[in-house]
Amino acid sequence: MSEALHGDWVVAVASLIAAILGAVLFFLFDRLRASKRKIHFFVSEPQTITGELEGHGREFKVMLGDQVTNELNVSLLLVTNEGNEPIENLNFDITIPGERKIMLAECMSDSEPLKKAVEISFSDRIPQIDPIFNIRLRFFNAKESFHIKTLVDGAPAAPVVSCRLPSTTIELTEEKDIYDPYYRRPANSLEPSDLANQPFSAIPTAASDKAATVRVRGAIRPA
Repeated sequence: MSEALHGDWVVAVASLIAAILGAVLFFLFDRLRASKRKIHFFVSEPQTITGELEGHGREFKVMLGDQVTNELNVSLLLVTNEGNEPIENLNFDITIPGERKIMLAECMSDSEPLKKAVEISFSDRIPQIDPIFNIRLRFFNAKESFHIKTLVDGAPAAPVVSCRLPSTTIELTEEKDIYDPYYRRPANSLEPSDLANQPFSAIPTAASDKAATVRVRGAIRPA
């Protein structure tokens, strides 16, 4: 009789443990498959493209419309949907610190439909202090990514990103973080040196032996 009771007790305890383990495993599995909304911004350091031209020993000037400068800087922002579900109505701002007379921005992506879907708008007032580019995308699939390239005159300044989305984690990484030995650079981000290889379209004009003028055409017009 005692052995039977002992056996029943062991079975009861084993059943209780199995039920607890089952509940824990179900909870963990449910958490893993739960929806995850996360946008990651990777900000590259700005690069001076006029410095490359001056390295040839000639003085260069850059013109956009009636605006002229001898300092022109380009920077990249990588935007990635690192979640497991689409993001609707993605909306964020990019601010370039400083006073600017030349301001352009365009989207770069291997996906032509995604590139065309990204909307960029900014004020056409000149000059501007801390100009803002507004970026909108109605539908951003999970694991998709694109770059926003900005071009401005004046001293180099890293873009400042502002984004708020409901129930979405926003992660911002600056290029200087890559010097942290524990940091892993996003696999699909362009290297800083790539900026010089992919400038906005530039058309050299007639130039003297002492100076040359470059007219810059931007693919994006102010809204």
